[in-house]
Amino acid sequence: EVFRKMFSSSDWKPENRVQELVAKHKSYIGRMNEIAGRAAFRGYWKQATEQAAKEREAA
Repeated sequence: EVFRKMFSSSDWKPENRVQELVAKHKSYIGRMNEIAGRAAFRGYWKQATEQAAKEREAA
């Protein structure tokens, strides 16, 4: 799971555009408790998938 990998390893690198977009919010999500952080992560993931799809369509 990306959420776990993102916070369990200091050398984690995004593997695709969706992960890059979500990683921009890593410090904000990291300040939350796990339950709130996972909820926020899901919201950011949804937004990132929509944005990445729009970027692919525009390309």
